[in-house]
Amino acid sequence: AGMGGIFFDLSGQGYLWRQPFPLEVQHRLVSANNPTGDITNSDLEQAGQLGQASVIAASFPVAYTTIATCSDNTPALSRLAKGAISSDGAGARLWGYACNHQCLHRYCHVGYFLPGKANVMADDTSRLQHLSDTDLLAHFEQHYPQEQPWRLLQLPPEAASKLISALLCRQPLPLTLPNMSV
Repeated sequence: AGMGGIFFDLSGQGYLWRQPFPLEVQHRLVSANNPTGDITNSDLEQAGQLGQASVIAASFPVAYTTIATCSDNTPALSRLAKGAISSDGAGARLWGYACNHQCLHRYCHVGYFLPGKANVMADDTSRLQHLSDTDLLAHFEQHYPQEQPWRLLQLPPEAASKLISALLCRQPLPLTLPNMSV
């Protein structure tokens, strides 16, 4: 139903974020019931990793730092590690977003594998889209208590729009990096 994640800052403060996928994205997901779909689970996982980096970059100074994200989806991790994809679909457009975002904010993004059983908090942020923000925070306080209360951050609207456009292949493949002054 959506993407989301959790992360901690250097002080140990826990943050969570989430963003629902529009029905059009959900209806185009490849599944047993929709074998002709053109958006894969790995595309959604890749969008989630990029959403996580976007939330962090919008909330903290990230220039000349490394953002490390974890996922239980090995194809999405492979795309991040290789910095490329061999098709021209959603994954390629998402990678174009990633390149431009990293260049604009000047950070390095690396990914690590986290087995599914250890990834339940991130799964909750993406799967519990039906909960209100208050109820989601209460769920986290009850199931994953921390020394400091969890804080909910938002994916910037421009980032959400670009990620959804990339998933729907409505964003052209980037031919050049954004114009930046050094």
